[in-house]
Amino acid sequence: MATLQPITSAHVPDLEQVRAWLQKMIASMRFVELIMAIIGLITRMRDINTELNKRLAHLSRKRPRSETLKRVERQLSLPFMQSAEAKPPQSSTDNTVDKPKASRKGQHPGRRALPAHLERITVDNPVPPAMRKCPQCGGEMTTVGHSMCEILDVIPARVVVMQRRDERVACPRDNAIVSAPTPNQLVERGVLGTTLIVEATADKYLEHQPIERQCNRY
Repeated sequence: MATLQPITSAHVPDLEQVRAWLQKMIASMRFVELIMAIIGLITRMRDINTELNKRLAHLSRKRPRSETLKRVERQLSLPFMQSAEAKPPQSSTDNTVDKPKASRKGQHPGRRALPAHLERITVDNPVPPAMRKCPQCGGEMTTVGHSMCEILDVIPARVVVMQRRDERVACPRDNAIVSAPTPNQLVERGVLGTTLIVEATADKYLEHQPIERQCNRY
């Protein structure tokens, strides 16, 4: 039996074309071919409709939102962290004359202050006894002041700002001054404390919590 030609497109059926074909088949008394063609058309349209329903169900299925590159960059920029300072573009010309570097003092707004509403906990960082001896005369040096730096850290169920007071000692007989050495940090000169970094890293990679969600929780 010869293969039947399609009456019309199964995706976009043309009703006028179908009507003309039916009238032609009825006029020529070709009822067997007529029935087979109609059944084939209905079967094809059923298969297409089933496939479209599967695709629609697949697309409408609820899925967790994926983290795109822009979302990850937005999460890594914590609201209480310093914004990354943009680096000036470097010139690709090799024959340019080296110009003295202009001072950036007064151009950059500087590091953003930590939230004022957070609790402040003062931690003293005294000068070790071995360093309190004057390196010039060997006498005992006395405290002349402290330099203050603030580090954002977390205590379980509390977010606080640790105020580390670095002690400075000076010799009363000469101009020798010694400051307490700063303790080691995970991020050198950073504003995030060790506990907060460890907590956020564990929540990110062990609990699968995005940084943005952690910021909202804090």
